[in-house]
Amino acid sequence: MLGKAVVQGQLGDDAGQLATLGETVERFGDSDIPDVQVQVASAIGNAGTMRGRQGDPEAEIANYNEIVARFGNSDVADLQAHVARALVYKAITQGQGGDDTGAVATYAQTVEHFGDSDVPEVQALVGTALFNRAITRGQLGNAEAEIADYDEIVARFGNSEAADVQLPVVMALINKGITQGHLGDDAGKIATLSETVARFGNSDEPDVQAQVASALVSKAITQGRIGDEVGEIAAYDQAIERFGNSDVAGVQAQVAKALVSKAITQGQAGDNAGEVATYDQAVERFGNSDVPDVQRQVARALVYKAITQGQVGDHAGEVATYGQVVERFGASDVSEIQTQVGMALFNRAITRGQQGDPAGEIADYDELVARLGNSGLVDVQARVAMALLNKAITQGQLGDDAGKIATLSEAVARFGNSEAPEVQVQVAIAQVHHVITCGQPGDEAARIATIEETIDRVGKSDIPEVQSRLATMRVDIAMHHVEEGRYEEALGQSVRAETILASLPVTEDTQLVDWMAKWVRALVTVAQGDCLAGVDAYRRLYDLLTLSSNPVGLSAMTQLSGSLIAAGASPQELVAILTSDENKAGVFEPVIVAIRKWAGDEVRAPTEVLQVAADIIEEFEAARGESSREDVGE
Repeated sequence: MLGKAVVQGQLGDDAGQLATLGETVERFGDSDIPDVQVQVASAIGNAGTMRGRQGDPEAEIANYNEIVARFGNSDVADLQAHVARALVYKAITQGQGGDDTGAVATYAQTVEHFGDSDVPEVQALVGTALFNRAITRGQLGNAEAEIADYDEIVARFGNSEAADVQLPVVMALINKGITQGHLGDDAGKIATLSETVARFGNSDEPDVQAQVASALVSKAITQGRIGDEVGEIAAYDQAIERFGNSDVAGVQAQVAKALVSKAITQGQAGDNAGEVATYDQAVERFGNSDVPDVQRQVARALVYKAITQGQVGDHAGEVATYGQVVERFGASDVSEIQTQVGMALFNRAITRGQQGDPAGEIADYDELVARLGNSGLVDVQARVAMALLNKAITQGQLGDDAGKIATLSEAVARFGNSEAPEVQVQVAIAQVHHVITCGQPGDEAARIATIEETIDRVGKSDIPEVQSRLATMRVDIAMHHVEEGRYEEALGQSVRAETILASLPVTEDTQLVDWMAKWVRALVTVAQGDCLAGVDAYRRLYDLLTLSSNPVGLSAMTQLSGSLIAAGASPQELVAILTSDENKAGVFEPVIVAIRKWAGDEVRAPTEVLQVAADIIEEFEAARGESSREDVGE
């Protein structure tokens, strides 16, 4: 009769299947023949599973309870397996229903009933019960009990040679290590992961091999986090050497991850050539894989290789490598791979723009939108929104205001209703740019009100990245106000940006935005005629300036120098400030030379420095002309 039930299930006749399973129990439920009892237990269990799929967990649990009541005291191995399975499934169902306490109790019942069994299938189920109980206890915040359960699995079954029993043991060790890491016990985590490799490193079971490879990669990452780069790379190499020739998909994914992670570590250590070579090794080994987890690592390898090529100035190679990502994986529907494709197109667009190819830049933004514009993934949506925004900015730089407005409108139309903060902030930026581009002279109050409304729409977010971006927007608006001579508005926006940043964690990005906000305030101070306060602000900006993380610091200080000179500041005082830090003075040499020559000093300097200084003096002349026009009210 069970055969009939199976066929009914294959035909989608759930009602008929349940009826047949019920008939099996009714006809043979009182039998004392072991083989028949096994069939009855199977029928009850299958009916329970079906009821769970149909959304009736109470009936499902009732079926599992019936198996335990009928056969819980049996000494027949197959029946013991059915009872143990029923208890485990019952506990899983309890957990899914939010009854974690009941789930923990049922897992304990499984261990109590069958913990001493020598039947491999039952042992595996006891291992599963202990493993699931450990996870549940961890989710309930009881990390010590979680680790105790993992230890019990290892103590009970650590020496088993049965593959389906070994797997819970190796997973228990790995999870124990992860939990130790969460508790800050990195040394304990590394020791536990090392034990995993020592116990199971020679296993020929594919699932166990995948876990061992995972343990090695996790161990390496932990060693890197505590500063042991040599040990980190050695662990990656161990994973690659042990499992590099495996044809098991799960193992290949870990080897590929080991290669990519090793390359990242090499790059962080300054070995860019070794980094690129390791990325190439990952692509060479696994580039033709059709396993999604492996493809994801290959895509990462190519994207990171391209980024490194760009960092060392090989922009042609960078663009070509991004092209490989798109060519290999552009049609993938795997979410993590789509993210890498989006990153490749976006980064390639930026590189092309920086290399003076705005048409190629815009084409990449368009391809990104065409390929991924309908994605439901939030990080991809954010990338598409950023692509549209960057495209619009580039169109504006090319003088195509109509195209810019159309692209900004497209960004708002596509993502205006998004509830994802990282997408909302891009929409807000697009709307601000739209208002600035479309605004008409004489309607400034309405334009500012629209900008404020747009920023306030996402301003309540508590996500630091969103708040940082909002602060950046306010600085951008402040700079626009300065260009238009609206100093009070510029000052207000800068102060509001600094207020936002004061509540955020300090990062290089927030420090840069905060510096720019203070710079705008200094420009306003000088423009409003307070030269003395302007020089004080100039000094503070110079002291706060970190040139390695501030790509606009030199040009910004040069502009402020011109404004101060035009306002009557002492050239000697400005030179004294710029030479007060010998680590920065060399970078500012052209500015220093320009200020001294402006003051009438005879200056000897290399030809290239004098040429740059001459250009800066022209900027000073222009700033003085602007200041003169403001003085006479033009």
